[in-house]
Amino acid sequence: MTAQVDRSCLKAEEGVTAIEFGLVAPVIVLFLIGFLDLGYWTYVRSTIAGALENTARSAGVGGANVDTAALQAAVEGQVRNVAPQATFVWDPRSYYQFSGIGKPEKLITDNDGDGKYDPGDCWEDLNPNGIYDQDPGRQGVGGADDILYYKVTVSFPPLIDIGGFVPGLGGNHSSVLTTIVRRQPYAAQTTPAIRC
Repeated sequence: MTAQVDRSCLKAEEGVTAIEFGLVAPVIVLFLIGFLDLGYWTYVRSTIAGALENTARSAGVGGANVDTAALQAAVEGQVRNVAPQATFVWDPRSYYQFSGIGKPEKLITDNDGDGKYDPGDCWEDLNPNGIYDQDPGRQGVGGADDILYYKVTVSFPPLIDIGGFVPGLGGNHSSVLTTIVRRQPYAAQTTPAIRC
């Protein structure tokens, strides 16, 4: 005995649209939330970048007495207007010259010619600490004619946290921004000592 199929059921189309919408709607909503959050992240990041540029310029022309805490608080205030729960980690450093950013101190004599510092070699002590450094940056904004390298790491929650709906996608956004500016020559720049 063969089962008879009611052919009228195969042609029924009522409810198909609702089923299709039920399958497609979650994907569309996730894409929409994702695009909104991307726009929010971009807006917050551009706000941070603009405020950081203003801070670096203010520190660059601030003369000998620069209140870095006040400048950083101004940036944080601007950013918290758009991301109220943002957290900040500041790392202002100063360098003797642009070419020294992220590079080791310059060797004056290299006794064995290997291009690396060895005991007995002489170098320019760019951050006068008496130690050969791979990164000669000094904490703070430095002095006259120094290079100010401002770095800030900002973390803030997303516009809509979808971590509860999609595992692995939740959590804070994090942005690292940097800017570089030369401080004004309001006095003579300190000449680095040669150490051996």
